[in-house]
Amino acid sequence: MSTQQEKIDAWYENFIQQISKPPFSFLPHLPQDKGRLLKMLDEPKMDKTEMESPVGPDEDLFEKRNELYELASQGKLYIFELGSSYDCSQVRVEPANKLLYDLKNEVIMEPERPRPQEQKLGFFKIILNALFGAYEDERLQLKEQFLEEMREYNYRTNGIQCESSNARSMSGKRTNVIRQDQEVARSYIPAILNDLTDKLENGKDLLSWQKDMYQAKSAMFNAFYAGQPLTKEQRIDILAKSIVGRMGEYKTEQEDKGVQHANKLQELLHNHPEKAEEIIKDLRFHFNCKYDEKDSIGKRYRRQDAIGTPFCVTVDHDTLKDNCVTLRNRDTMEQERVSIDSLVGLLADKVSITGTLKTLK
Repeated sequence: MSTQQEKIDAWYENFIQQISKPPFSFLPHLPQDKGRLLKMLDEPKMDKTEMESPVGPDEDLFEKRNELYELASQGKLYIFELGSSYDCSQVRVEPANKLLYDLKNEVIMEPERPRPQEQKLGFFKIILNALFGAYEDERLQLKEQFLEEMREYNYRTNGIQCESSNARSMSGKRTNVIRQDQEVARSYIPAILNDLTDKLENGKDLLSWQKDMYQAKSAMFNAFYAGQPLTKEQRIDILAKSIVGRMGEYKTEQEDKGVQHANKLQELLHNHPEKAEEIIKDLRFHFNCKYDEKDSIGKRYRRQDAIGTPFCVTVDHDTLKDNCVTLRNRDTMEQERVSIDSLVGLLADKVSITGTLKTLK
């Protein structure tokens, strides 16, 4: 292998390594990624720089490395970012640690280059050339020099700078090759595949529909990531298993919600009577008490009013949180929250003869 070929191979390997990471995430074997590499044509059309892909969808990128290197050495090789229709960078031959030149952030900020001025023959040389053909070689040389300087000027101003308007026009040629949404989505696929693999390998007691769904999703994302088309039968199978899986997930979600609601209801129905029984056991040492948990709270109050109960103590769901109960006065129908610890003393003061006499003063 020649020294030049070794240099090109080293450049190609370095180039692939640099563009394999965001924002490019380039995969050399995918046709849509090959379409993101564009070369600038020598002849501009309609005052817009035209570009085309240097690698066909079915061509091997490694086999085209010499041509890519030549284009990069001429400053005519560009690469678009993943999922972007206008953010592009110029591919350089050197320096080795940064082969990509960000056009938007660097080149556009360069100072404007002075336009070349054509150098012509002096007055007497023009006359002698017109009469006798003298100095014709010098005239042609000056003209060729000017044309070369103009080509370099146009290349530096219109080619490398590649302002956003030019970049957008260049990207129009590849809109049918690259789908922006698909490219952006593809950058998330490795994480999705890792999650699916973990579920399949480490998931305990997976149901059949869960296993089928994870395998179907894995097959779909693997094919999408590798750029391999799915057959009609494969698409139908993946769709069917995904639908069944989603129905299973929905059923599980609803069952979990049902269990949570049942547990909460169980807590409301059973934890409160235990607390109420604990309170009434203490009150029975001091007062004549009646326990009631039938019907709604309003019906309970009316029943107690009918038999002459002066005060009702109600335990509700907040009792477990604040250790307080609702105390209702039969005569005034007023309700107040009182602490369970002070309940006995408060009721004793309200129903004792001493408390009644105090109200008569």
